[in-house]
Amino acid sequence: MMREIMKIYVIVLFAAILMLVSTIPSGMANAVPAQLRLDAIPSTYVDYSDDDWLIESSVTTSTSFDLNITYNQSQKGDISYLYLLVAVNMTPGGNVTVNVSGNTVGPYDGVITNNNRALVDETEPDYKYPGHGIYTYGSSTRFEIVNITYLIPDGTLEGHETMTVPIEINPINPVKVHFDAVGAKSNKTAIAFVPPSHDVTYEYVPEFATIAIPVAAILGLLFFFNHRKKRGE
Repeated sequence: MMREIMKIYVIVLFAAILMLVSTIPSGMANAVPAQLRLDAIPSTYVDYSDDDWLIESSVTTSTSFDLNITYNQSQKGDISYLYLLVAVNMTPGGNVTVNVSGNTVGPYDGVITNNNRALVDETEPDYKYPGHGIYTYGSSTRFEIVNITYLIPDGTLEGHETMTVPIEINPINPVKVHFDAVGAKSNKTAIAFVPPSHDVTYEYVPEFATIAIPVAAILGLLFFFNHRKKRGE
């Protein structure tokens, strides 16, 4: 009798496990474990920051740089399609112009889902890029997906290969520009993405002249009032 009960218990447990597996969300079933790693030349790696745009990111202040993209794994196969995500922390119009390999990025109409993911609908099925504090629903972030497949040397990016994409940024106001990427195989299934520890961010830093003029004005006023004070004494 006890054996029969145990058999029934095992069968019920096995059936429950099968039902649980069948209900796993498609996003989990289509997880993308392979990695793309980005690096900007020149840049400085920021290990810690309170700013999600800067933490664990290669940060550059150069308005013209080479963006290196390395396919760090090969278990998932070669990359035949490559998409660059270009995100700006404010409305780009009137604030910044970004050129990827000489082509101006726009119109920055990428979709951020209500669970804080960037929708990459160029892949099949659509890939929902993890937010990483950048792609936040309802925020001022705007992003564009740029197809850079044509820049892949010899048409495919193999494991441990690196390709270079020239980037030019023309800031009008203080902005941050963030770069991520998604790689897909020949059937356009996403197989690689950039983890949050290997992305790239451009941060605007005012030129010396922009800082020096107001500082010089303040120092001049201090000198003037100090001089008047001494004369009064």
